[in-house]
Amino acid sequence: MDKLNTTELNAVLKDVRSSYRLLALYQKRLLDIVKYTASTYNVSFNSGWSKFSNAASHGNKASIDKSSWDWLTMYLYEFNLGSINIDGDIYNFKIVHQSDSGFYDVSKDQKTSKDNVDQFADVSVSCTRLFFVISKIDDGCPMINILNGHLSAQNNSNIEKGNWLAVPYNLQYFSNQADTDIVLNEFNAVCKEIFGVDLINGLKTKKEIIDIINSKYDASLTDNNTNCASISSSKKVWWFTIPVLKFEEDIHLLLNTTDRVIWIVLPKGLINLNLLKVREDSEKIDLEISADGDHKFLHDIKSGGTEFDFSEFVREEIRF
Repeated sequence: MDKLNTTELNAVLKDVRSSYRLLALYQKRLLDIVKYTASTYNVSFNSGWSKFSNAASHGNKASIDKSSWDWLTMYLYEFNLGSINIDGDIYNFKIVHQSDSGFYDVSKDQKTSKDNVDQFADVSVSCTRLFFVISKIDDGCPMINILNGHLSAQNNSNIEKGNWLAVPYNLQYFSNQADTDIVLNEFNAVCKEIFGVDLINGLKTKKEIIDIINSKYDASLTDNNTNCASISSSKKVWWFTIPVLKFEEDIHLLLNTTDRVIWIVLPKGLINLNLLKVREDSEKIDLEISADGDHKFLHDIKSGGTEFDFSEFVREEIRF
């Protein structure tokens, strides 16, 4: 870059602008895939972690001395999608996004550093993919527990290690919803074979519940105006995080169990009554709605919350 003249640099900057726009579109597609997967398996995004670099953070915690990779956190990224309780056993589910295997495709003898991108394997031989990772009882970092040593493009088969399973899927297999469903059913079949569990049929998915309600009650639920949660494995609650902006319209909450769903409708503008606590740092509302029939059932029991009673907003209890 430092040897470019003005004309050459202008040409590069056009590529930079195009690259950022392409990256924004790509990451939106990626997030849509993760959200659809979470909905199908009836789990929710819990947290996320950059795995190729250390996030540069924001505000006064940001450091200009960090690597350029620290400002590109999605290059290798873990989506923690929480846990599933199946017959008393806890299964932890994660998706690890690997945008480029090029660093790991280089021979160890070459000792490539992360900052020497010119030494990464050619993009024509590297790959872009998602690792579906599930672990029984055990939890923790998927890199440490199973993925390290399996990140080159040549490592394209299922990985089993103790109570952990990881299956890589190239991104081209998620080209549309029909193809994505094939992948999700394939991974479900692997989980049945290895762990004897069914991730799909134990609970109705968000999409299935929406379709049932819209058909039976002539309602207008959509993915955008509806939040769905199953009972947490660690606490008898349904967890929700809802942006305040969503309260500009009616919000539908689906409290899901294996044999029924409680459909709650929160009318638009409810947030203006100060009945729910808003997080000042993010303009979102965190809810822990009690699923314990013996203790404040359908009340918000989150620490610091308002103990709001949602029972008066129950539209229907739908049994399957």
